[in-house]
Amino acid sequence: EEILESKSLIGSQQQKEQLVQLYHGNPLALKLVATSIQELFAGDIGEFLGQGIVIFNGIRQLLEQQFERLSSLEKQILYWLAINREPVTCHELREDLVPRVSQGRILEGLEYISGRCLIDKVTPTLFTLQPVVMEYVSDRLVEEVCEEINQTHHSGSLDYCTALKHQALIKAESQDYIRLWQVNLILQPIIEELLTNFGHRENLIAILTETISVLRSYRYSTPGYIAGNMLNLLVQLQADLRGYDFSGLTLWQAHLPGVALHQVNFTQANLAKSVFSETFNHVHSLTLSPNGKYLATGHADGEVRWWHLADGKLLFRASAHTSTVWSVSFSWDGKILASSSFDSSICLWDVDKQQLRQILRGHDGWIWSVAFSPQGNLLASGSSDCTIKLWDITTGNCIHALKGHTEIVQAVTFSPDGKTLASGSVDQTVRLWNVDNGQVCQILRGHIHQISSIAFSTDGKTLVSCEGQAIKLWDVKTGACYQTITKQLKLVWSIAMCPLSAASEQESLLVGGDASVLKLWELKTGKCQQTLSGFTGQVWSVALDSTGQFLAASDKQTVKIWQIQGRQEAEGRRQEAEGRRQKTGGRRQESEPTPNPSQEGNKREETGGIALDSAAVENLEFSTDSQSLRIKEIQTLNSYTNSVWSVAFSFDGKTLASGNADHTVSLWNVDSRRCLNTVHHHHKPVHSLAFSQDGNILASAGEDKVIWVWEQPKSKICSTLLGHTDCIWSVVFSPKGDLIASGSADQTIRLWQVKDHRSLKILLGHESWVLSVAFSPDGEYLASSSADQTLRLWDVNTGKCLKTLFGHQGLIGSVAFSPDGKILASASEDQTVKLWDIANGKLWQTLAGHQSFVWSVAFSPKEHLLASSSVDQTIRLWNTQTGQCIQVLEGHTHPIWSVAFNPDGTILASGSDDETIKLWDVKTGICLDTLRPERIYEGMKIDGVTGLTEAQKATLIRLGAMN
Repeated sequence: EEILESKSLIGSQQQKEQLVQLYHGNPLALKLVATSIQELFAGDIGEFLGQGIVIFNGIRQLLEQQFERLSSLEKQILYWLAINREPVTCHELREDLVPRVSQGRILEGLEYISGRCLIDKVTPTLFTLQPVVMEYVSDRLVEEVCEEINQTHHSGSLDYCTALKHQALIKAESQDYIRLWQVNLILQPIIEELLTNFGHRENLIAILTETISVLRSYRYSTPGYIAGNMLNLLVQLQADLRGYDFSGLTLWQAHLPGVALHQVNFTQANLAKSVFSETFNHVHSLTLSPNGKYLATGHADGEVRWWHLADGKLLFRASAHTSTVWSVSFSWDGKILASSSFDSSICLWDVDKQQLRQILRGHDGWIWSVAFSPQGNLLASGSSDCTIKLWDITTGNCIHALKGHTEIVQAVTFSPDGKTLASGSVDQTVRLWNVDNGQVCQILRGHIHQISSIAFSTDGKTLVSCEGQAIKLWDVKTGACYQTITKQLKLVWSIAMCPLSAASEQESLLVGGDASVLKLWELKTGKCQQTLSGFTGQVWSVALDSTGQFLAASDKQTVKIWQIQGRQEAEGRRQEAEGRRQKTGGRRQESEPTPNPSQEGNKREETGGIALDSAAVENLEFSTDSQSLRIKEIQTLNSYTNSVWSVAFSFDGKTLASGNADHTVSLWNVDSRRCLNTVHHHHKPVHSLAFSQDGNILASAGEDKVIWVWEQPKSKICSTLLGHTDCIWSVVFSPKGDLIASGSADQTIRLWQVKDHRSLKILLGHESWVLSVAFSPDGEYLASSSADQTLRLWDVNTGKCLKTLFGHQGLIGSVAFSPDGKILASASEDQTVKLWDIANGKLWQTLAGHQSFVWSVAFSPKEHLLASSSVDQTIRLWNTQTGQCIQVLEGHTHPIWSVAFNPDGTILASGSDDETIKLWDVKTGICLDTLRPERIYEGMKIDGVTGLTEAQKATLIRLGAMN
């Protein structure tokens, strides 16, 4: 501080400390920067810090002198410390370095660099760079890589590619927030500089492609990062990689989730340390092993998976269950995983051997929940047969069957001492049981809806239970409810205890539900501490490891993992993070390329392959108000899926459109069965589409809350209709083609004028998601169905609700008018189709036969024929006059989301979660053909690849790869 005072610098004590920390107390650096602050910023430290520029001529010259005195290995060490961004061990550096170097040499290099005050030793075994050195080394790496690419382009030789061979520009397996720093501070600046040198994006793509050809001509299979770097640069540029040849190359650290790799050749390639898209069916349950090593997930297709928590690598997957896996639980030592299913069985898995150990049977219904006792010798299970069973894990025998609940038991959990078992039920009660004798100790009453999840506090004195829009806290000893939380809650589905600070003995509750977010509530005050976002749908499951260091949560297609850092660790990294924030504040330029959702090349997830600004990266880290803690998002597992959500025929019957989960709309020639065009403007799953009466316009809508209107047959964008604030579930044209109606999860229906693309009316009345809308044949009426279990009939001219129809016992997924407009059909979660008389609004018939949720209905344009599709994987054809089921069409292997007749009623199309469209002969019930939208890795060649586990290879094949 004497140096700063000698220059008469102005600033607060905090600003002075920040400046000293930024230059790590280096006297020469501080003299240089103090002089610049005095001359350029009138001595104002705050003004200087606000610029976010920490390197200028004097400092740069000083660092260059130091850098040039280093050996090749020492320079590599500095580069890797800059790439890793956060403190790493000597062992981690050794894993990064190419070629491999002995640990002794690395330690010698670290010692020499430390002597030059370039390295910050966080602990005796953790090393990182000072903020100013981090910035200098990152900038130097960017300059060297750009120069190497330039020289390789002009010479056609790889002799200049030292940094490209020895350093990975991003590490695919890094934690999410670190990889995004790497993209923002290294990969994207390289692209910006190269675009300045080579001009257009297309020129740069051609030059990088040429470098890959040079690599292949050299048969360059030597271990290193150059090929992976080229691929990551192409991905960042959103290049269309269809047909690229990477055969025989070493492709380390390529980050490829969400990237289309159609017909790409990876034959004999080394893909170690690279990351691809995952595919898994809907995630309904997850758990973390007590030691924080593994994450286990249970899926709707009966599959169980477990993953390595640190890098998100899939270790094992198996399908012993035949139906949805609703609960998974690790034993106290993490050696056994239990999974329970709607197939009425419990599977016990040996985690180390990765094999099935035992199957427990005895329940007479779906098994909703399983939990191990703290001692690990007992397993509890709750079922739709209204019982709880206690199992001896050693023998596999049921030692107690606990009876008392009168409805489904959805949740079970043991107290921390293992002496008490708690259960929560659809009967709106919580029961506490004595584990030794199986007797009920207490019945906790007060909920008014079904109880979906329960959890004990760490000391076992408090029990937390959740229902719909309320969380209750109970005193275990007295059975009294002493607090009810209702504020800021939507539908709560899962809860878990989070011991944030042992020192202050404060616990928080992790809450997941249908708001697409996680919330942390402080139990003591009942206040929401913070919100973790990033999900696109209902959060089905939340979990923490036993140490409280990791937390995980999932919606159907995404699993996110966070790390909780304690007070000292967070404080230790605060200054370093501040330096990086200042760095990124001045990095991003307006000319920086951004993702183009309409491009037909690589389609990324929202955060994949995008140069995020500092604000976006900051959103990956959260601080609580009450504690000096940081919660960092470290892994995101996104499932690529191409479920077909919607199908619709053009009015001449020649074209079939499908709305897909991979954010695309596909147009098919019905006669040739070939895909005519695939449109990429949506950036989330497409749930509904419809043709206008004349076939000249197609409308599509989905989770991105936008209705896209396309001119056909060229699929040219006509307009975008904006106004809905949540997912759009249904879109339909009026018979005249002058109006579009849309139904949304924002609980509204909108009527749009097609001609001038404006919203005419907003119809209000439903109390939950509007899942389907349909115009009457004369266009005078609009019918709507909702998750509020009602149908409504509206006057299109006035926008008034004419009738509300009640009768279903579950949400109503679809509604359709008969061709004569006299009958309304509805399909529901209650497994029935209902036919309603429009004239009087009365229920006419109930069609029963499906074994699960009925999601879609469609009338044939001819005869008295109705088609319905279900989650039970079947389509039923009904005679609407007699109410009889004429045929059951089987062939799909997953839920069927949509059915549609062609204009003459001879062909029925169906779209399914199994990623296919089937065309059926209505008269015979025979499947005429199966159409499959192109998967993300369709035709990708992986013969002889190395560096992938068998589970990873199996995933690639499921996504279209060929082995």
